[in-house]
Amino acid sequence: MKIKSFSYIKHNLIKYEFFKYLDFFLPVVIIFSSLKIFGYVCFFIFYFPYIFFKRKEIILSIKNSNLQQFLVLIYFLSLIISVLYGSFFIEDIRVAIFFIPLIITFISVYFKNIFDFNNYEFYKKNYLKIIYFASVSYFCFYLLVNIFSLFYFGNVYQIQDNIWMGSSGAFSISSLLFFSLYKLWEKINYNLFSNYFLVFLIYIFHVLLNESRLGIVYIVTFTIFVSIRKIQLKRFLSLTIFLSISLSSYTISSSIMGSFYNNFTETKVVRSNERNIIYDTRNLFQPSDNRSNELIKGYRKFKEYPLLNKLIGTGWYSSRITINSNSNELKKGRINHNTYPVYHMQGIVALILDTGILGSLFLFTLVALNIINQLMLKDNLTNKLFNLSMISIVFLCLFIGYSLVNIAYVLFMLPDGITYFKNNNLNSRNSS
Repeated sequence: MKIKSFSYIKHNLIKYEFFKYLDFFLPVVIIFSSLKIFGYVCFFIFYFPYIFFKRKEIILSIKNSNLQQFLVLIYFLSLIISVLYGSFFIEDIRVAIFFIPLIITFISVYFKNIFDFNNYEFYKKNYLKIIYFASVSYFCFYLLVNIFSLFYFGNVYQIQDNIWMGSSGAFSISSLLFFSLYKLWEKINYNLFSNYFLVFLIYIFHVLLNESRLGIVYIVTFTIFVSIRKIQLKRFLSLTIFLSISLSSYTISSSIMGSFYNNFTETKVVRSNERNIIYDTRNLFQPSDNRSNELIKGYRKFKEYPLLNKLIGTGWYSSRITINSNSNELKKGRINHNTYPVYHMQGIVALILDTGILGSLFLFTLVALNIINQLMLKDNLTNKLFNLSMISIVFLCLFIGYSLVNIAYVLFMLPDGITYFKNNNLNSRNSS
């Protein structure tokens, strides 16, 4: 029997639309955005052959960039300078070796996405579906990693040391999922007999599996906005069923996880069948971790900085060393990274200490431009506020972890990044 050629197989596979999605750069980046190799989020190194072959398209997109896109380019280039300065400041060349290729990847994915959107009608027409497909694939991958860890280590967390980002960073991708899910689901008037609702229920289970407080924030936010839209559309019966199933699935998922841990692992869980999302939401802002202490520690260290370093920081990824140094060594402008133990901090503290007032304000300005872009879209107010909430949660993720090595996370914050909806008709059809 004649063996089918690869081109023949591919030709038949792309009859299924979602296989075409993988012909583009962004969905692949999203799917593998939290994958670690030997404990480092460095899967981006495998993108470089593709970046090289697509360099002309990327360069053309840069040449045709508008003012906001040019500002994003300038920001990334300033980060490269900050990386070099940080590598010099703490005498650690590894900072430059890791982060310069990562930032080049940031630039490449950002401008390649804009090029694809402007030059491929299929990509533009199916942009929301592509983001949705990639986000769902990402969480499916994440779930498989959790399941493997659960059976191999007896918990879902230990594998995060080497294979996957921690939950605070990994669940920051939820904004991409809900950003696309919300818009696509609205196009069918939030019909409960759809894969969108099923994905939401599986997401609830996934959040409880990882005990992610960030995931709960996304669940509550999404539920509120979908409920508001159902009220506006006068779908009251659908709203009642939606809330009943969603709220009960939270408790049921908690009970399932509790039973599994109690019967098959050494971890014992009590009263898991009594949990509900209302109670858990009230406890979200009573954390027992030391993040508030980190903010205070970072503020005190910032006060010790010389004026120049207050303005420009001590260089990218240097604060993990400088946070433990004394003011005299900071004034010298050079610290050996072997002198002090490494102390990893949440993103906002590291950002301010590494890039200073100027670098932080630059990023905050870009996030503000992204928010303004969303508010300027031709859409109803509720949907605009939902877009704003997704961007805001992503920004607030800087206060709970370090997601700045996650490509999809960073691009979602930036104007004309993943939320690239200018001059197109991607908004929901319902504007009532």
